Amino acid sequence: MTEQLIDEVQFQKLLEAIEKLKDHDSYIERFLVAAAPVFFGAVLGLAFGFFTDWLKTRREKRKSDRERQEKELSQLNIITSAIWFNIEEMLHIVIQQVLPHRKQSYAAATALRHATLDFEKRDFGVSMNSKFPKLMTRCPVPHFIECDLFKEIPFALDV
Repeated sequence: MTEQLIDEVQFQKLLEAIEKLKDHDSYIERFLVAAAPVFFGAVLGLAFGFFTDWLKTRREKRKSDRERQEKELSQLNIITSAIWFNIEEMLHIVIQQVLPHRKQSYAAATALRHATLDFEKRDFGVSMNSKFPKLMTRCPVPHFIECDLFKEIPFALDV
């Protein structure tokens, strides 16, 4: 008689264990069930990462744009103030010096034309300082603020 390595009961238990291990689903179904959630999770994580990076970049760009605009606005304010100061300085010179000088120089020229005799001309020369004081006053040196617009505000002059 031949000796059996395993008896009938053990053989039946082995067949039942193999049946339990045997998978009746196809490989694609098992792959989709196991890998699809991981794949979709990875895609969603990647999309979220790109989205948050885009938001961060957008926020930083807006911040740098706002800072640049504030700097440009302050430069424009400085230049505008300097230009208005120069205009006001020129207005003061014109009103206080140039226009009175012009009026009195025309008046002096008219008075000199009317002085036909030598003693009238001499009297005119002696009394000229008292009658026409603006002819002899000197204009103070104006203090203008010099602005190099191409250096100070190149962003406004870009063509």
